[in-house]
Amino acid sequence: YRGVDSTYSDAVQQNLEAVRDAAGNVIALNHLNEMGHAYTPDELASIPKMKDIVKHSIEFLGKSDKGFFLMYEQGDIDWAAHANHMDDMLGAMLDIDDSVQEIMTWIDNNGGYEKNALYVTADHDHFLTLKSNFPEVVANFLIDGESHKITPLTTLSGGVEGAAKLPAHNKGDETIEDTTGVKTMSELQGWEEGTIDQVGHFWGVEED
Repeated sequence: YRGVDSTYSDAVQQNLEAVRDAAGNVIALNHLNEMGHAYTPDELASIPKMKDIVKHSIEFLGKSDKGFFLMYEQGDIDWAAHANHMDDMLGAMLDIDDSVQEIMTWIDNNGGYEKNALYVTADHDHFLTLKSNFPEVVANFLIDGESHKITPLTTLSGGVEGAAKLPAHNKGDETIEDTTGVKTMSELQGWEEGTIDQVGHFWGVEED
């Protein structure tokens, strides 16, 4: 993960430990998060950037006189979204942008769009809500060199949703209640009071 500041460092390294009762139900979450680096300097030196992988791939495949098909995926954004890790999500979007630009440059130099086609799409989305103050929040974090703070230390991560009760909802005149799990998503999520206003976004369940 590069993060929104593209440094690959000074990011919240998230970990959750599920506390279960005797029946195996999740009854609490211990947050084991800390500031740190996603990669060691040696790892960073050996890991190619996404845009470089795409650039060299399309240059190699472009040597064929029979044409070619190339598909690439920036899969990190899915992991980041499941963890509500906004810093990593924005960094993944920058990876996508850089890589698509490499393809567009190759197309411009090899017959344009009359001879080539480019499709950018997604296979699914996540329930991410941006509040009206989000652009200003991100801008201020970037200006202050504290973009990692866009991701709170305690957030709801994947793996616990299946053990939680969903909120009751109405189906016509009937109220549907979920009897599975022992706590609601609202009780399991780790947002601290005021956090959502500070970061300008939330995933799934907003604080009361």
